Amino acid sequence: MAGLRGPSDASGNDDLFTIARELLRSEHWPASGEATSWGDAELAKCARGERPKAGSGAEWRAWATSHHLAVTAEALRTMGQP
Repeated sequence: MAGLRGPSDASGNDDLFTIARELLRSEHWPASGEATSWGDAELAKCARGERPKAGSGAEWRAWATSHHLAVTAEALRTMGQP
């Protein structure tokens, strides 16, 4: 996936709002959308402007980990593994 970049003039971490909107419109957004994981739901809230702040690096890692674990668990389930 090509990296998404926010506007260089956004204050603090607010460029995540722009990045989240771009992600939700991209082909990389999962078909199950925000139902994929808690992390995807939080990114969707950012995209819709439902969060007062864009979050911290620790929150972003938690959202990404939540997404990764959900996608991996679903892949294992559908492949009949382990």
